[in-house]
Amino acid sequence: MRFIINSFFCLLLCFSVPVNGQTEVDYDEWISLLSIKEDLRTENYITVEEEFLKVDSLQRCKVLETLKLKAGNKNKRLTIRLMLLEAYYPSGCVTIETANEILEHALTIAYEIQDELLAYQIYFELTCNYVIVSKYGQSVMSGLMAKDLYAKLGKKKFFPVRVVLQNLAFSLYHSREYRSSIDIALLFLRPDKNYLRVEDTLPRIYHLFAWNTVGLAYTKIGKTDSAFISFDNALEIAKMDNNTFWTSLVTGNKGDILFKQGKIDSAE
Repeated sequence: MRFIINSFFCLLLCFSVPVNGQTEVDYDEWISLLSIKEDLRTENYITVEEEFLKVDSLQRCKVLETLKLKAGNKNKRLTIRLMLLEAYYPSGCVTIETANEILEHALTIAYEIQDELLAYQIYFELTCNYVIVSKYGQSVMSGLMAKDLYAKLGKKKFFPVRVVLQNLAFSLYHSREYRSSIDIALLFLRPDKNYLRVEDTLPRIYHLFAWNTVGLAYTKIGKTDSAFISFDNALEIAKMDNNTFWTSLVTGNKGDILFKQGKIDSAE
């Protein structure tokens, strides 16, 4: 993005700049938070990300460019976190395809400096982003790398992981790895308190979605009893939330199994 010279120097000199009357951007504070060597559970990054998303959407990309100019390129961890911020899908500053290219570049830098925390964070984003563009094989690779890093260093350092598991299970299903899809989904549907942090949660709709995926995966490997149990778990959530769309969809999935079993009346 290009700037008029006078505006450029004004932005660099100001400690904080009002953005469209909605929020103030404290560039120095953001840079300080993002420059930390070890950002446990990505707490500093999440703080900046939340503040960034409060900026008016019409000004957000301009603010990001100013932040990058003020930050420079001497601190590689800061550079990576700014790349993560730029690639964050809801920010609207780049397309999802460009975001993934930025993240892959950031991953290269993370490996150069041997920073596993940042590598995990990048894999986390890639797992989600590749699902959006239906590149399930790449999502699986990113998800497995994130899961391995999480298993290696544990929940005290990494957060969150449930969304990685959810996207990984979905991608494994679409990659026809049905048994693996089930195993990964059950890691967060039936969580081990020693594996996940208590605050690592997802909205209930994701559990509904995951149970439906598990049901479909069981159907593919011929375990229809387990499929029905999974679909019933999904239906319980759908009815609890009065979600008629998902009630219809999951009930239809049960009907498909009954039809294939020749139980036409029940299927109907």
